[in-house]
Amino acid sequence: LLHSGYPTNSGTGLQLPVTDSLVVDGSIYLTGYGLRGANGAGSGYGARGEAYDATGTSVVAGSTGDAGASYGGLAQGGSNAAYGVLENPAHFGSGGSGCNNGGNGGGLATISAGVLNLTGNIQANGTTGGNCAYGGGAGGGSGGGIRIACGKITGTGYIYAYGGNGTNQAPTAGGGGRVAIYYADIAGFDQTHITVRGGLTRTGSAGTIYLKDSADSFGSLITDNDNYGSGIFTPLATSLDTINHID
Repeated sequence: LLHSGYPTNSGTGLQLPVTDSLVVDGSIYLTGYGLRGANGAGSGYGARGEAYDATGTSVVAGSTGDAGASYGGLAQGGSNAAYGVLENPAHFGSGGSGCNNGGNGGGLATISAGVLNLTGNIQANGTTGGNCAYGGGAGGGSGGGIRIACGKITGTGYIYAYGGNGTNQAPTAGGGGRVAIYYADIAGFDQTHITVRGGLTRTGSAGTIYLKDSADSFGSLITDNDNYGSGIFTPLATSLDTINHID
């Protein structure tokens, strides 16, 4: 299951409202279906990838100089600014820059269900930049957005919104995307199966995971780069007054 890529899908992504139970035993595959990477990947800005402006309202020219793209997490080098808020993933990931095909950003999924039984995967990853004939390359796309609201989530599956890799030591990887899950019961799901790390090769920073139990006044935030060091931070953009804790 997927949605059309940008600009055919202008930004709504995949919207999947289910009244009762939703079973995902295959893949909701949104990897690379976000904003487009440089040059051959289709960017409207040539050697610069497509990105949102800092307010998240307009698509503009993004990363420069073989840099990966940013969304929830940042890419190294001349990347675009992070955008959106951690509690409401509502954007595609952005595209990387470079001499060849920059990596595309991840797509966007908005899912609601009474019960979500996830034994497959939901993935909205950025893709890897391409190599150039003379030895250069392009940056990775940033991870996309996944927002889930359900009464109960169970299963052994995985949720991914990680950044795309850089092609070699010059181009940089994309930053991680954003995942937010609102729930009443998550005891039957392994929260370590949610991944928003930055891409590898001049690694990007982690994206954001926001978890909100309906019984609690405030949610919690996870910024986990799976033990890959990037040397750059994850911006904590939010409209919330309070977050319960940060891991």
